Amino acid sequence: MKREQNYFAANGFIVLHTDYRNHAFSSNDKLSPVKFRMDYSADVVNAAMALKNSDLETLDKTKISYVGRSMGGGIGFNIAVSTTNIFSSYVLYAPTSGNYPQNFNKWGRDNSARSKPIRDFVGLPEENPEFWKSVSPENYWDRATAPIMIHHGVEDKSCSINWARSAVKGLKKANKEIVFFEYPGEGHNLNASWNKSMVRSVKFINSSFQ
Repeated sequence: MKREQNYFAANGFIVLHTDYRNHAFSSNDKLSPVKFRMDYSADVVNAAMALKNSDLETLDKTKISYVGRSMGGGIGFNIAVSTTNIFSSYVLYAPTSGNYPQNFNKWGRDNSARSKPIRDFVGLPEENPEFWKSVSPENYWDRATAPIMIHHGVEDKSCSINWARSAVKGLKKANKEIVFFEYPGEGHNLNASWNKSMVRSVKFINSSFQ
């Protein structure tokens, strides 16, 4: 998300990029494959708390927002329904599904290296539906406390636009503050509409700081 980082920095934001465990220069965690991205969610929360507990004089610690794309968008869903008073708002680009079985079916079921540890640990969705329901943020939309903005390309072949539509429907049903933009003709990474989305995102984040 280098282009997004540069855009936010140019608009007066301090930007912290989180390297999840097992990514880039972060620590390795052999159990990560069976943690259903909850460990990545914890990494993000810990990063935010590090900012809040820092001595950075140029940082307003009461005004921190989360921006995530794809898997990072799904992690945003996790954090939005499981924490309070950490992020003022969430901006999610083409997020993965709030229904975890859908993510598993897309990227894990046909990959034995991913599916076998999970099956051995908790069973497949059809074998242990209650567990899979318990780790799906869509079942906790009523717990979200901060406003959420979602940007999604209608032609996205990686993360279905229907996943975002379902999340928006659930959040609205729970009477949560949700702003949703669909971009016709755009795929997983916005191109022609990217600048428009960033203008909207900056405005939305700033409004959440009021």
